[in-house]
Amino acid sequence: MLRKSEVLASIYEKLERILSPHSFKLNKKKQAFLRKFDGGHHAIYVPLWGHPSQFEFSLSMTVRLDAAEAIIRKFSPAAPGYESMTETVIFQLMPLTNCRTSDFPVSTHEEIEKAFVTISEVIKTKVLPLLDDCSNVVGLERRVNPNKGMSLDSSNPPDNIFSSLALAHLAGNPRFDELVSAATVASKNLLPSQADSIAQL
Repeated sequence: MLRKSEVLASIYEKLERILSPHSFKLNKKKQAFLRKFDGGHHAIYVPLWGHPSQFEFSLSMTVRLDAAEAIIRKFSPAAPGYESMTETVIFQLMPLTNCRTSDFPVSTHEEIEKAFVTISEVIKTKVLPLLDDCSNVVGLERRVNPNKGMSLDSSNPPDNIFSSLALAHLAGNPRFDELVSAATVASKNLLPSQADSIAQL
């Protein structure tokens, strides 16, 4: 069995081969691959958990748009010193795959190789095109507030509501009033202080 550090090093090496040609750089402190673009950044996080007899890992993707954050943090402030670290949207791997799970067992070299048969294809055909499309307000807003189907944003309330409305405003979504009404209904299940912040937004 491999140690956790060995598993993570192997995963990083394989991901780096895929992601570095697309301008992603490994940040070991954040356990993520980061890519900056004008007005924001993309991140692909690599959570790894478990114990020596059974490690598992997945991927989660985030997008930060500075223009959206400038609106959101007026009503949902970040902790002091963390203003530049907030993310606007979170995407999980499962909705992008045809698999029943997006968690991969990786306790041996063989399991890591098997996992990357699936992951490599998903990154190239799903993850990278998605992030490329979400490098601006219009592209990201389209994924968060689709005309049909579910939002790809997996952020928890109230963060997903803040992001939805901020992006809709910036993109000039003609369904903005409809989204505000839906947010008002959803906010009834939140803490009063959170509902008040959404009402102010």
